[in-house]
Parts: sequence; structure tokens; C-alpha cells
Amino acid sequence: MSYNFHNNFCLDKCPNRTYSKDGICLDCSKPCFTCFGSGNSQCIECNDEAGYIKDAAKRICNLFTCVEGTTFKLASGKPSCIACHESCATCKGENYTDCINCRKGFSPIPGLEEGEILCEACENKIGYKTDADGSCIGIIYKHN
Repeated sequence: MSYNFHNNFCLDKCPNRTYSKDGICLDCSKPCFTCFGSGNSQCIECNDEAGYIKDAAKRICNLFTCVEGTTFKLASGKPSCIACHESCATCKGENYTDCINCRKGFSPIPGLEEGEILCEACENKIGYKTDADGSCIGIIYKHN
């Protein structure tokens, strides 16, 4: 029986996301969950948790893409696109705390977490209104 060296241990089989070369477990490319080499075309299974799906015709893993206003999610083990929260134009999840950019008519405000963006409706924000194209603009008040 031959063994493979991985993270200072000898294993009879390399773990997922690695492959064996000359008795050493090496990393697969990012699209691969299991592989037989380091190239993108050497995937056996795709890293679907990261959004990659198998293109059977080309035998490679491609990034699953979603249209604006939706985001990637594994549903019952299958890749799918789900709608962003109604305030988000682009997002990394379906919750209001997952916005990357705000939809027209909404304005970004800092969230509780570092880098988090929350989107607030213009009508709810003092000193702002929605213009004709749906953009959120500040109102200038004049004092007499």
C-alpha cells in the first residue's frame, strides 16, 4: 500500500480538493472538489459550494452565474439563483444585510458589521427623495 503526505501526515488517500502526485497531496484548482491534476480541466467533481458546475461537453467546471438582482445558492444540492432582498440591486445572499449595491429608490447606510451595507428607502430618509429615474437624491432646503 502506498501513502500520501498531506499536512505532516501520511494518508492512504488524499482529502477532497487535493490530488496525489509522487506521494504528495497537492491542491486542486479552485473550481474542483475532487481532481486528478491541478488544471481547471482536471476536475472529477466541481466545487458546487463555491458556485461551480460541470460542463459535461467540455469536461470543465464553470462558475454558475446569476443575473442582477439574484444570487447563487445551493438548493437541495443543486445550484440555483434566488432573488436578492427587495432593497438590493446586487447581493451575496437573500437577506437585507447581504446587499452589495442598493436598488434605485434606496440609499446605502452603514450596517452593524464592518463592510455591511443596508439599503433604506429614500422616502424613509430625512432630506432625500426619489427623482424621475428612481435615483435617491438629497434635497436642498432654503431658509428665507
